[in-house]
Amino acid sequence: MANSAVICLSNVHCVVLTIQGDDTMGMTIPQNTCPACRSARRKRIPAVNAWDGIEWQHVRCSDCKHRYLELYPSDEQLTRMYDKSYFSDGGGWVCGYWGGSYESNERHLRDEAVRALRDIPVKRGRILEIGCAGGFFLDEARVAGFDVTGVELNPEMAEHARTKLGLTVHCGMFEDVGLEPHSFDVVVVQDVLEHIRDPRAFVTSVYKLLRPDGCFFVRGPLEQQAKEGVYLALRSLTGRGNRIVKEPPFHLQGFTRHSFAAINNSAGLTPRTFSTDATRPAMKLWGAKNAAATVIGYAAFLADKILGRGDFMTATAFPVRPVSSDIR
Repeated sequence: MANSAVICLSNVHCVVLTIQGDDTMGMTIPQNTCPACRSARRKRIPAVNAWDGIEWQHVRCSDCKHRYLELYPSDEQLTRMYDKSYFSDGGGWVCGYWGGSYESNERHLRDEAVRALRDIPVKRGRILEIGCAGGFFLDEARVAGFDVTGVELNPEMAEHARTKLGLTVHCGMFEDVGLEPHSFDVVVVQDVLEHIRDPRAFVTSVYKLLRPDGCFFVRGPLEQQAKEGVYLALRSLTGRGNRIVKEPPFHLQGFTRHSFAAINNSAGLTPRTFSTDATRPAMKLWGAKNAAATVIGYAAFLADKILGRGDFMTATAFPVRPVSSDIR
């Protein structure tokens, strides 16, 4: 018998812990089918995370092109991956895009929040952020006129949101904090889905919280980028083997447009908007290797722009049938 609990640790990670039997706190969990479309057809890609004495092999679904791991971390490993250091300077909370800690990047995070609020089609009502971290997005949403609520497992982040910003933030597991079903006009997850072991179960839980005309708003990494595809293809063709990254496998999932639609459709939601963004590569022209990498990177960047692909997505989904609390 499998029991699931959705744990929201921050605005950059939220984890569904699925416990098989009585006790698998210390056991890794094999993933035999695609978490998005449930297909068993897949291929290994030359990407591995090496951490905790395990090589975490990445695979890609042959049907919806979703990327996931052959083996998922145990509950105990997830706890260590997302410990207090995660939000510190040099922690994994922002994948190296900015330097400094979460709190020292308040200006960046507030600017992102304002941009995100522009993309949410619902402009008033009750908004819930799952994995709200220190609360900067919710604070901006409150200024914009929303009635705001957050969920955050990390005690330090939840305390920051409550005491420094005066926000209503529940500290605990998503399913255990007593949120009223069908009570939110908007549910927001930002940089969250890629950290979840069972995204279909997570989105089903979101569906139960939405009002019949509510909006599920998502921002996060996207797998459909030409640069990564070219890099992995060249690595395979040249026989260089796996790219080994010596850090925890923070991104358990890698979404495509199709796999994002699959997890929403399975929960009774349908995507309404889906936009992409591509990161402009750095200019490194010294040395033949750097110059070649820059040329390839810019060609891939332009291809992504033209084809509407990239490395980041912003999407909305809405209920397609009357919301029911009886979904299993």
